[in-house]
Amino acid sequence: MDLGEMQKEIAVMKIGGAILKTSGDLSLVKNIVQNYCPKPTVLVFSAFSNLSRQLREIAFLARNSGLTAATEKFSNVEQNLLQFVDSSLGSTNLAAQSKSELNSLFEEFEKILFGISVTKELTPRTLDRVLSFGEYFSTTILASYLKSQEIDAEFCDAKQIIKTDSNYGMARPIYEQTRSEVVSKLLPLLEKSNLVFTQGFIGSTTEDIITTMGFESSSLTALLIANILDTKEVIFWTDVEGIRTADPKIVDSTSLIPYLSFDYATIASLNGLKLIHPAMIDYFKMKPQTSYIYRSAFKPENGETYIVQTTTAQPKMILVSEPCYLFENAQPENTNTLAKTKFELKSADSNLFAIEFVERFDTNQKLINIVTALNFEPKILAEITEKKFKEIIFFLCFAENKIAKFFVENDKVKEFVNELHRYI
Repeated sequence: MDLGEMQKEIAVMKIGGAILKTSGDLSLVKNIVQNYCPKPTVLVFSAFSNLSRQLREIAFLARNSGLTAATEKFSNVEQNLLQFVDSSLGSTNLAAQSKSELNSLFEEFEKILFGISVTKELTPRTLDRVLSFGEYFSTTILASYLKSQEIDAEFCDAKQIIKTDSNYGMARPIYEQTRSEVVSKLLPLLEKSNLVFTQGFIGSTTEDIITTMGFESSSLTALLIANILDTKEVIFWTDVEGIRTADPKIVDSTSLIPYLSFDYATIASLNGLKLIHPAMIDYFKMKPQTSYIYRSAFKPENGETYIVQTTTAQPKMILVSEPCYLFENAQPENTNTLAKTKFELKSADSNLFAIEFVERFDTNQKLINIVTALNFEPKILAEITEKKFKEIIFFLCFAENKIAKFFVENDKVKEFVNELHRYI
């Protein structure tokens, strides 16, 4: 079977980790496979909910507090994963096999923690290796679950097919090499089964060193594979009903945005929309005829969002960053080298830095969130600024692009965003 024979038939879907919070949520995967997967299909999975961030925190603990603190925290992760297996597979041979495979991975992970604790170093390359375990823990359990449901599926390790540069932590795919690996390694698996699953987020260099493409990049993996296979449709299964006017975890009364243009998606992704990784935009534009759909795994019929080449819709939207520390004039010396600068403003009088909250360090600065308002009229921005003056630490407006940024204390962001959303 070659690409020319298969390309019009293959579907690609991405299943987000936020869907898989408990073992009961694995039934959502079964529902998607049985009711929404045309055949043949490639499924791209993220690590289970919050798992990658937990592993990142454990790695920093190993560096800063030593092996005992890190392994104690990791033992909680181990128990949660083993309970996941018990709840989903029961006392079966598949459960025993899954636990054995997980225990081998746990041992390997703990060796890396030992190395970090001894050297007191955590390089971007080592951190990528740490984070990759989230994908391997998750797909180990998923493989066993699919077998338990008598779903015939083949696993393709993303490390073997997604080839990237060596910019650890934010690696970029090397398209032609990735294309060659997808055609030679993934495509033949579709001769064995109509369902192939792989991980998002991770890849490897040409020397086979594991890399990650940045948090929230599993959708990029799916899009890259879909682009290579020239599929007609890509579905991104999430825990929300399409793309909304704000995060439903913060605002209860959000509205569906049925269509987002490529240009608007670019702006939203660069300003904090987690569902779209900025690197995805180029792949959208390479295949504008493909349908790109965001849909809820919990309520598939309750609305979806299409990313399209053009649309007249210019919706208002509110985006909230991860927690950050805010510093004026200079970044503190004791910030870790792996922290990301989420915002930087330089002027003649001062410099302003917002540093992503990765670990706590010696600072009196409060945690803040950057709230970005898209397409709000200047009158509304002025009104909300005056009304919530005490809650706003800093305000910046790019009037020409209709982009406004509010720096709000972390414990006040929900109240602020709900007030701002009333103007939508």
